[in-house]
Amino acid sequence: QVVLMGRMAWTVRNATFGLDPMQVLTFKMDVSPARFADPDSITRFYSALLDRLDALPGVASAGAINRLPVSDRDVNVRVRVEGAPVTAPEALPSLMLASVSVDYLRTMHVPILRGRTFETTDFGGDPPVALVGEDAARQLWPRGDAIGSRATLTLAGEPDRTVQVVGVVANLRSADVFRRSMSQVYIPWTLRPDRTMAIAVRTESTNPVSLTPALRATAAALEPNEPMFNVLSMEQVLFNDM
Repeated sequence: QVVLMGRMAWTVRNATFGLDPMQVLTFKMDVSPARFADPDSITRFYSALLDRLDALPGVASAGAINRLPVSDRDVNVRVRVEGAPVTAPEALPSLMLASVSVDYLRTMHVPILRGRTFETTDFGGDPPVALVGEDAARQLWPRGDAIGSRATLTLAGEPDRTVQVVGVVANLRSADVFRRSMSQVYIPWTLRPDRTMAIAVRTESTNPVSLTPALRATAAALEPNEPMFNVLSMEQVLFNDM
């Protein structure tokens, strides 16, 4: 068993996931619809939580995403590129959609390959912006540049969202570490607030789980009726999938 765990640790440390799992602690929260009825209240709560986590000793940065890579089932969205031939909705390319906070990609050490990452002004700014993974950029704009291009995101039961691409990021593994990464699009969480969010905290410790009591106390001080759950290091998330 020790040999097996050692091999798994070597795999995690040397595999290419599109992010750096080392020294990252993750947890989830699912705020009550009765207490957080409108979208603005959801983003205000999570913004306040991230601000408090960022201020803790031993925390390098904190970010949030609606679906934690590898751990959670993806949300898929159809994408219509501006200027592309008209086609039926079911024939449009399908991408993984992620709603993220401004510092999520920095916290996970996701490389920005071209253009820029999200800025604070993008969260409530106009026009709405997005980032796409490298595979998505190749798929949607095979003969052009994704940067500056516009696309409409279509999700069943929700209003269409038209965004302008401002950056291209490295591909991430999705809901299975052994599957090929899916094409991805990232939007500011203000465009699609989600009550259930995964929080990623990059720590200065080689044992990120040691910060769990401080994180729990911080979350409870902000909102005692909204508990943390699924507290795991990002390495453990990858181990569990393997």
